[in-house]
Amino acid sequence: MGFLLPSAVFAQVKWVENFDYPVGDLNGQGGWGKYGSNPNNPIQVIDEKLDYTGYPGGVGSKSVKLTGPSLSEDLLVRFDSPADGITSGNLYYAVLLRVESAPATAGYSMTLLTRSKSNEVKPGTSPGEYGRLYFNKGADEQHFKLGVERGSAKPVYSPTEYEVGKTYLVVVKYAMEEVTDNEKVSLFVNPQSFTEEPAAADAEIATGAKRSRGFQGFELRQAGNSKGDAVTMLVGSLRISDTYAGLFSETSVKPDQKPSLSLPVSALDFGPVYQGIAVEHKLNLKATNLKGDVTLTVTEGELIVQPTTLPAAQLMSATGVEVTFTLSNPTSEIGKAEVVFASDGMENVTLPVTWNAQPVVEKKTLADFKGENAELNLTYRYMGKAVVAFVDRSQSIPKYYVQDETAGMVLQGETDLELKEGDAVTGLMGTITSAWGVTTFQPLVGMPIVPTETGVAVAPLEVTLAALKATPSDYLNRLVKVSNVSFQEVAEGSTFTEGMTQPVIKDETGEGKVRIFKGTSLIGTLIPTEVVDIVGLSTSASAVLVAPRSAADVVLKVAPSLEITAEELKMEHGYVGKQTPLWTLHVKAVNLPGEVTIESTGKDRALFTPSVATLPAGNSELDLVITYAPTKIGKHSARIQFDCLTLPTLSQAVVLQAYATDENNPPLMKVTPQQVPTFEAKVDEAQEQTILVKTAFLPDYGKIELQTADAFRLSTTMLMKDNEAQVKVTFSPTKEGTYENALILSALGADTLVVPLTGKAAPSTAPEPEKEGDELPLDATNPLTILQESFDGVQKNQVLSLKGWKNLATTGKRAWWGMEFDDTDKLPGEKAAKVTPFDSKVAVGEDEACEMMLVTPALDFVNAKSKIFTFRVRGDYLRDNQPENLELCYIDMADGQLFIQPINVPIPAQKDLSGEWNEFHVDLTNNQLADVFFMGFRFKGNRGRENSATYYIDDVSYGRTDLPVILSSTDVITMEALLSKDAVSKEITITTQNLDNPVKLSIGGPNRSKFDLTTKELPAEGGTFQVKFNSDQLGVHEAYVKLSSRGAADKYVVLSVNCVTQLTGIEGVHAETYAAVRVFDAAGRLLRTSQQATENQALAGLAPGMYVLQLTTDKGVVTKKVKR
Repeated sequence: MGFLLPSAVFAQVKWVENFDYPVGDLNGQGGWGKYGSNPNNPIQVIDEKLDYTGYPGGVGSKSVKLTGPSLSEDLLVRFDSPADGITSGNLYYAVLLRVESAPATAGYSMTLLTRSKSNEVKPGTSPGEYGRLYFNKGADEQHFKLGVERGSAKPVYSPTEYEVGKTYLVVVKYAMEEVTDNEKVSLFVNPQSFTEEPAAADAEIATGAKRSRGFQGFELRQAGNSKGDAVTMLVGSLRISDTYAGLFSETSVKPDQKPSLSLPVSALDFGPVYQGIAVEHKLNLKATNLKGDVTLTVTEGELIVQPTTLPAAQLMSATGVEVTFTLSNPTSEIGKAEVVFASDGMENVTLPVTWNAQPVVEKKTLADFKGENAELNLTYRYMGKAVVAFVDRSQSIPKYYVQDETAGMVLQGETDLELKEGDAVTGLMGTITSAWGVTTFQPLVGMPIVPTETGVAVAPLEVTLAALKATPSDYLNRLVKVSNVSFQEVAEGSTFTEGMTQPVIKDETGEGKVRIFKGTSLIGTLIPTEVVDIVGLSTSASAVLVAPRSAADVVLKVAPSLEITAEELKMEHGYVGKQTPLWTLHVKAVNLPGEVTIESTGKDRALFTPSVATLPAGNSELDLVITYAPTKIGKHSARIQFDCLTLPTLSQAVVLQAYATDENNPPLMKVTPQQVPTFEAKVDEAQEQTILVKTAFLPDYGKIELQTADAFRLSTTMLMKDNEAQVKVTFSPTKEGTYENALILSALGADTLVVPLTGKAAPSTAPEPEKEGDELPLDATNPLTILQESFDGVQKNQVLSLKGWKNLATTGKRAWWGMEFDDTDKLPGEKAAKVTPFDSKVAVGEDEACEMMLVTPALDFVNAKSKIFTFRVRGDYLRDNQPENLELCYIDMADGQLFIQPINVPIPAQKDLSGEWNEFHVDLTNNQLADVFFMGFRFKGNRGRENSATYYIDDVSYGRTDLPVILSSTDVITMEALLSKDAVSKEITITTQNLDNPVKLSIGGPNRSKFDLTTKELPAEGGTFQVKFNSDQLGVHEAYVKLSSRGAADKYVVLSVNCVTQLTGIEGVHAETYAAVRVFDAAGRLLRTSQQATENQALAGLAPGMYVLQLTTDKGVVTKKVKR
């Protein structure tokens, strides 16, 4: 630590710095503070001692570390208290140093400091530097040079090079006026005597110049620059004296430790403040060698300082104490105060505080501003509550029309105040200007305006034009509503335009004019010829002038509407090459504010033509005929779109479907042979015949099916549009007799074709099968703490038999079988356990109940390290509402009896889940289970030819602690999309644990065809994906994303998308860049216009809610509604 010593017999100046501070930044400790403003690499106090043999009084226990990069922090400290500093004689400084890495370039790292003409040495200044200690690179990386320089000349180096990593005692002497007008700097390295100055210096420089001010301080400098890094070294045991012997005298090395307080500023100036407005400033204070807490006293009542007692321990810590200086209610035009810091044994430290309080005039209401003289340039504070009624953005700096219960006013700053309609503000500080009787409030620069409320509705004052004329100043800049108004001398079809002559309006009491704000949604709309209500701002102090804020402020007495009705819009039939009017839509429009365009959209739009392309503004009613003109055979659809750009909420659409055939080539279906020979087979055996089905000129896929479900089955039910297909018909009777059936062939536009089938069944000669599988009881001895079964030893379609497992036919004769999947499967060669009730030998209607249970070996609940039970399951030939049921069961034994409890696991049992493997992890940890237990897979159903559900079980485990896991950033995605337009979800992030295989992604659910994924596979370590959606059908669409990886429990993300038209819909925001984007609020008010912007960019900064966008592209203007 640094301190000043009183005079002694050895010298008048003695100062010692052992850096005995908490480890961390040196800045702010012991009087050390910034020299200049370099921001990087703060000089650090480190807990390392630099030893030097025989050093008088010993060395300090800590040191500081200096590093080399450019712009590193430099620190100074004041060592002498006289105001003029040391101006004559000699001045020495000694230091222990150990270079850690040699410098890359020359630079000085220590120097004495002089005061300036106007400032003493203190933190934050850049005093003069004299007596510099230089470091330079040596002959190799293990050596360096030392030199000295007075202040503005080239350094002189010692001829000796010094070793990196070795501790040296370095003494620098600054001789003042030893020779007339000449001052000398000398260097001594590892001097032999601590009492006698060496006769010869290791390096010395003398110049013909004198410094003009006295020495007061010392600097530690990190001297890196653009040429390279400076020296990196440790510095300790810094001493300063005016004699050589004084550096090493007893009084130098063992001084009293004097308490000191470090202030980061010499004076605190609040600058201009405003009367009645509280302001505060914070300072961080640190101290050294305190014997007790520091107390604060303040000489001025306007200034409050907290806390008033500063704990000594905190002041001497690395973090210090934060003190808050508050002007709670400044009133003095020129305010002064002194804060005195006192502590036991410490000289009082005084901090001057100053401020300049500007007078402020308070106004409670906007009406109170009437009569104020703007030329006085007074500062005002508005204390009421004003609400933004309108934002005029037609200029580079917006104008805000605000009002309270008493009056209105224009608010305009030097920059955009970033307020929006409905924002409530109070406490506004600023000045006023006046022009043409209109007062404008200008907020003070640098004082942000933060709304106290948002979304506050402004109710207009209901007035007549006569009342506005009588006292226009009473309504100035306030929102008013004038009812039953008509526009005068309006030509049919005239629209509101920017810069137009102000339209004249009349009500029953008088006449006025309408001001047209630029850039609002009113521009381009029809000037109404009907009676309307007008809401707007009264913007003149002397005339009747009403300014609507948007098209929504001009309200027709009858609301606009667009009604489209029709009889049932079923799929119709047309012929190739012919135009056929197929649909009639009755359209009724009332008070349309602008034109409505009618067009056919969709991929087949060219085939559907509406009889009218537009509806005019105003009222109209007609029958719209849609003509279908197909050019080729097929099924087609289109959407007839009604778009009202001036009032987008009226827009809507109608979806139409039709199919086309060729009159000269009608749809054809032909079966060969025309008469199928009679089938003959024994019971429980089968006969197969192949028929040839030829199709031609079909507009869509055809269908082939059996008239009844009995002993016949087909290889396919779909017929391609133009094809010759071989269809296999199988006769597989379950009982003796004659069977009559028929093939039914059907397609759009074609006559239904019926082909009779006959089958004769002879008695079966096969023997009755025996009961399959194992018998009870279960074996509870030797329970397993770990189970891992992959069924690799099973045989395909053979009764399953595994060591320790029980395969039980508990009802009926069939048990579980083995399975090996063939090469056509997704997992060729994979083996599993299989269960199915299908039996072709059972006659239709003669099904028998069956129950099969596959039971694991005994499991140890007490000693297993993990209580998680896992398995994979797959279902094939599943049906919706099927009677078959597979369930996972918990089993234990009590008094020799089996206790069986099903566990709620969503094993797939729906048609659209067929063929997919599902992984389940069941955590049994928090269940009250028996010490020894079993798990079973129980299948229940009816054994017969009509029951085909088949299940497979694989990868059964228990007790594993290394299970793979799939995690998702969300479990549910909900969004809204526009009809027939692409929409994309937010990004979903997938993370994993212990996975060896990639993560497979698939879509399932009732509406899966409308969804797609940006990727179908992620790496084992996870990644991100998005969901895409497009549908031509209205309503809510639901699906899910399944994420699976071998060994991990399946993860599901639920999808829900509401597909709507522009009439009521909310479209996902897209990333396309548009030539212009105009943003309106739900009331139709124009909020902003953006050029060359995406939808997100145009909406940036707006509050959450519903907005209408007008998008200008190279193909025209599109209007849509979005939700932010």
